[in-house]
Amino acid sequence: MIRSRGDPKVALSARVVAAVLYAAAALSPAAPAVARGAPSPSAVTAASAPSSSAVTAASAPAPSAPGPAAPRVLPRDFQRGVCYAHLHAPGYGYGSERSRKTLLGLRDLGVDCVSLTPFGYMQSVSSPHVRMPRDPSMGDSLLLRELATIRGLGMRAFLKPHIWSRDFYRGRWSGDIAMRNEADWKSWFADYERFLLHYAEIAERGRAYALCIGSELGGATRARPGDFRNLIRSVRRVFHGKLTYAANWHDEFEQVRFWDALDWIGVNAYFDLSESATPTPDEIREAWRPIAERMHRLTARWKRPVVLTEVGFRSVSYPATRTYMWPEFDPDGRPDLEAQRACYEGTFRALWGMPWLAGLYWWKWYTSPEGEEEGTSLDFTPQGKPAERVLLQYYRRGPFPERPLDTHDPETDDGKHSNPGSRTQGQTRGRP
Repeated sequence: MIRSRGDPKVALSARVVAAVLYAAAALSPAAPAVARGAPSPSAVTAASAPSSSAVTAASAPAPSAPGPAAPRVLPRDFQRGVCYAHLHAPGYGYGSERSRKTLLGLRDLGVDCVSLTPFGYMQSVSSPHVRMPRDPSMGDSLLLRELATIRGLGMRAFLKPHIWSRDFYRGRWSGDIAMRNEADWKSWFADYERFLLHYAEIAERGRAYALCIGSELGGATRARPGDFRNLIRSVRRVFHGKLTYAANWHDEFEQVRFWDALDWIGVNAYFDLSESATPTPDEIREAWRPIAERMHRLTARWKRPVVLTEVGFRSVSYPATRTYMWPEFDPDGRPDLEAQRACYEGTFRALWGMPWLAGLYWWKWYTSPEGEEEGTSLDFTPQGKPAERVLLQYYRRGPFPERPLDTHDPETDDGKHSNPGSRTQGQTRGRP
């Protein structure tokens, strides 16, 4: 992912070099884009002042106080998920036989939810138009076939559309999307609604479990919360499954003002957790403590559970220092499979069984390992690495394996928790 000063996560993958050229061509009227990732963030500056819709949303009643603590066991519908990355090549992506075999392997690991990511395209972060995809490797029929395959394997599908722009190759990201005036905002939301309702219809036809209404659109969510409420109402008329929004971890998830209109609080969770080259599971577990407390408070405030719509670590040294960083933009990264495994283990130890957590999706798992280029030892995927065994250990286990970190649970909190204070979370950084 390309990262500038704010380090938003821009998923510019080098896996298929041709995809970059294809994506660039796609942003012209002639062809579709095929960039394979999701932008993600840090410092976000919304370029427009709040509209009347923002003022209306801000006056909405504040959510009420928390209810009783949940039992310390995993709920039946807990989402043991992975972010399932489409390879933009015929026969390697969604709807392919290779993907079906990969899904079978995921099911054997205990994965019961997979997120699928189609794209909409913008010429720039200030363009008022969102173009529907014209990607021949991910047409609607292939997406519907993938949804049917997932359902047939007894798994659940979470459709998670993303926005992609040519500006993301220049260091911008989805959190920078902001219009210049009121007319452009209206045009952008009209286009974005058409884009989202298209995938809401596919999700409904394909009987998807859940749909994400957007990913890391911080500039828009802060400026136009009222428009997002209207969007959610429109989507609910089409799609009858669960809804969420995937907020950026650094400076957005606690500022979203429409969580009460959704079923879950969604967070793309690329927090900096450690300055160690090879952190231990205990170090990672403790670093999650203040973050878990923030999640617990958010759940108590909005009466909605949290789903980590993305969480992940690369298999390199210092994997939890700039968690968002893609290998293409980290030439000094040294392969370290144990570091990734330790981060997975520490994250599970910290969060597994938390009463506020409804699921998590690991970034990321490819539809076909055969379609990857060399050098994936530095990538986020746990495929074929020691971290995969950690997934198996926890996802197949089912019930709560060990006591997680307390987060002011009224039934168990003794008031003696201390914040390790060893680092500042989310400092002007983002994930590529």
